[in-house]
Amino acid sequence: MPNPNRPLSRKLFVTIAVVALCSAFMVVQAQTTVRWLAGEWGQERALALIEQFEAENPDIRIEADFAPWDGLEQRMLVTLRGASPPDLVDVTNTWNISFAGLGLLQPLDPYLWDGFDSDVFYPTNWETTQHGGQTYGLPFRTDVLALVYNRNMLAEVGLPDRGPDTWDELLEFSQALTRDTTGDGQIDTYGWGSVGSNASNVIFRVLPLIWQNGGRVLSDDNSHSLLHEPEAVEAVQFYADLFAEHGVAPASTMSNNAQEVDRLFINRRIGINMTGPWIVPQLRAQAPDLDFATAPMVRRHDERTVAMGGWNIALARNAGQPEAAARFLEFFIRPENVAYYTETLPAVRASSEAERFADPALQGFIAQLEHTHMLPLIPEWTQVQQVIFEEVQQVMFERKSAEQAMQDASNQIDQILAR
Repeated sequence: MPNPNRPLSRKLFVTIAVVALCSAFMVVQAQTTVRWLAGEWGQERALALIEQFEAENPDIRIEADFAPWDGLEQRMLVTLRGASPPDLVDVTNTWNISFAGLGLLQPLDPYLWDGFDSDVFYPTNWETTQHGGQTYGLPFRTDVLALVYNRNMLAEVGLPDRGPDTWDELLEFSQALTRDTTGDGQIDTYGWGSVGSNASNVIFRVLPLIWQNGGRVLSDDNSHSLLHEPEAVEAVQFYADLFAEHGVAPASTMSNNAQEVDRLFINRRIGINMTGPWIVPQLRAQAPDLDFATAPMVRRHDERTVAMGGWNIALARNAGQPEAAARFLEFFIRPENVAYYTETLPAVRASSEAERFADPALQGFIAQLEHTHMLPLIPEWTQVQQVIFEEVQQVMFERKSAEQAMQDASNQIDQILAR
């Protein structure tokens, strides 16, 4: 009878060790790696979700790469065209259709799980994933821009404790807030935070003015540009004049993207800023004593619309692990995970019930959700957007009139759409 207290023989011990080692090796070998390219602003939250997902799915490893906003669209275009793209990419909802049209994404339809229901998303967000009758992404974030203003700065110059309501008031408030506060002959604070750099940032600030003024970007059938029409021309001129003619925006405007303008607001260099909900936690962390409030965007006549932006997560054309990626997507769009990951407002209906979205500081943005407009959902939008951006810059630099710039933009856009 074997002695239970007798030590294991060396041979038996080695055998057990080898079996254990081989088992561990097999587990590692069985793990599938899914690569995900996401924005660096959500890195901490993404890593937390990855940790939770991997605990629930030990056979899948998520390898995430986090990229900055500046140059992100171009980086994604290069990466998706490469021989070894990531499996999943976070894309703005305007890039989603454009990338799909360029053949850089693959449809998700074959990989959607049993019980998948598109009704969990807000309808406008879901529309941004549809191209040619197929689904090219899943929405998780909704972005609308609204106004944030420094209440103390407004009070110091005798302005009412509210955001400007109209185009005229925006200029009036901004002029009052643009001041030399130290008496040295130099402007210390500006009224308005114009953005002059980054195509997407500029587009999201100029197009709302065009829509508010009764203008349109494209014809109903998306076959030609309408930017040369008077309503659009007047809106572009108004945006450019805030910087170039009236001087109510900083001298650095033409090199300022949205993030830099947000920093100027946080540092009390501007009094009114058109921005997104992401600024609320930034203000509380970086300027906890800054007394601010939010309000819907200004209106022209009776219209105060802004562009409905947002982000979707999409599957790359040459994704190496689409089935494993789909398992991560099923986890990712759970309402509690979307509510946690989105930096602004959620694209999943049930996520809106999370406590964080009851914050009073978000109410200006939530009110703005009632006044939104989608950017044109065409595959050529990335090219069209770049044309508009470059021509608006020409007006801001005072190299062209708004009339000439928008006519030039229309001519170029018509050529793009005719290809």
